[in-house]
Amino acid sequence: MLGSAYTPASKIYTNDDGYAYLCNQQDSNNRDYFFYDPSGSGKPAINIGGLIVPVVQVPNTVMASTAAASNKLKMPFIIGDLHEAVHIFDRRQMSIAASNSATVTYTTGEGESAKTHNVSAFQNGLTFLRAYFRADFRQVDADSWLNCSITA
Repeated sequence: MLGSAYTPASKIYTNDDGYAYLCNQQDSNNRDYFFYDPSGSGKPAINIGGLIVPVVQVPNTVMASTAAASNKLKMPFIIGDLHEAVHIFDRRQMSIAASNSATVTYTTGEGESAKTHNVSAFQNGLTFLRAYFRADFRQVDADSWLNCSITA
């Protein structure tokens, strides 16, 4: 359970299926839990008691639902303050390599129709670049978020 320390910055992250599910939920007085925040942002949110929790919709291709028993769908939800959960350490370093004589080999197609192609930088008057950006990601506070799901 998330503590009150994370409440002000907490959000609900879910995919398209979870978003559609939340849109159809009502309390015992037939009031929708889901609404668009009238405080000016106009962003989707859930009203839980006196608490307004923003909802972030993530595409199904990024955060997929899975099939559950009896033709039901298991929809993923991440709830909490992800800014407190993970810190990004940007080393502000980049390594660059360049070549005007390299050859790149790549394959298109699959199986028997696969074709291998070679591109020579020298023959085509090109310069190939390769860049590495250096960053590090560390979990800082595991208590600031919950990974859960709803089966419906």
